[in-house]
Amino acid sequence: MRNLQAWFRDLIRPSSPAQNVNNDVQECEQSSGDEADEAIAACTRAIQSGDLSEYDLAVTYNNRGLAWTAKGEFGKAIADYGEAIRLAPDFAEAYYNRGKAWWEKREHDKAIANENEVTRSGRKLVVVYLGRNPWHDKGEKDKAIADYSEAIRLNPNYADAYLSRGNAWRAERAYAPELDKAITDYTEAIRLCPTCAAYRNRGEALRTNGELDKGIADFNEAIRLNPNDADTYIRRGNAWEFKREYDKAIADYGEAIRLNPDDDFAYFIRACAWSGKGEYDKVIADYSEAIRLSPNFVTAYNNRGWTWYIKGEYDRAIADYDEAIRLDPNNDIAYNSRGEAWRKKGELDKAIADEDEAVRLNPSWRDDHCGR
Repeated sequence: MRNLQAWFRDLIRPSSPAQNVNNDVQECEQSSGDEADEAIAACTRAIQSGDLSEYDLAVTYNNRGLAWTAKGEFGKAIADYGEAIRLAPDFAEAYYNRGKAWWEKREHDKAIANENEVTRSGRKLVVVYLGRNPWHDKGEKDKAIADYSEAIRLNPNYADAYLSRGNAWRAERAYAPELDKAITDYTEAIRLCPTCAAYRNRGEALRTNGELDKGIADFNEAIRLNPNDADTYIRRGNAWEFKREYDKAIADYGEAIRLNPDDDFAYFIRACAWSGKGEYDKVIADYSEAIRLSPNFVTAYNNRGWTWYIKGEYDRAIADYDEAIRLDPNNDIAYNSRGEAWRKKGELDKAIADEDEAVRLNPSWRDDHCGR
């Protein structure tokens, strides 16, 4: 049995350098937002120790990059991912992570180049094909869908891949066949992951496709799963508004505003619902709040101007159209609407000048002014 003196010596003996480095490497892997600063410090100590192999050094740079990413410091993250790639040119995860960082900086071409490097390295990573969102952001929907399809081929049980491909199918101006494909993908995502975000997205695709009751049912489930998601209340409110159930729409928009009081769009869209009920003072109040929150909200000026026009307050309508035109000199709707307000005031020369400008900007207005 060891004597007490020997035991005490072992107790106070300092850790070896190798133990310290191992501890730092383990702490370096903890890159979540709350622990990012500690992770960065540990990664830096491990990097500076000189005790890591070249591959372990590359992994540590990559992990420090993840910690920088968690802090939103994408430039520093990109530098660390680059060093990881220099040390290990086939380190596919580092390419992917650097691509995601470029994407966060909205440097989409650089992001795509990084992710292409992953595929050229011969490593088939599902997350690479799933993560190549820059194609989507660049408006190249077909390429985005091809990447998501490859992710599904590599892992048919990857719910996020179905969710992302559904989002691509449901891109702006999607037509019914593409919406049907989106709904199919969202349905598969729900089957694979019933608690994921696909209910909200499928609800939106159903609403856009005119299947309002089914859309509302999906929004109900999305709200049950996440009662604090303001966006889902707005989307369900849209569906109620399409059904002309304005009170239900207003209630949902109100809940969205409660959850996110600084959302200019929530006030804007609630104003539209108040308009459906003919409650024009409330319409103006909500458009005014949207403008207060977002002073360059051109459409809010347009719509508030039209509401003033309906109330017969033509000078206020003209003032709003003036501001809309100042913010957007090519706003044909504002010129046309201001022309109508000038007509109501009997100022025909000004009316004709504005209507001519509306026609110049958008010739489709010509039929509205035929025979004036």
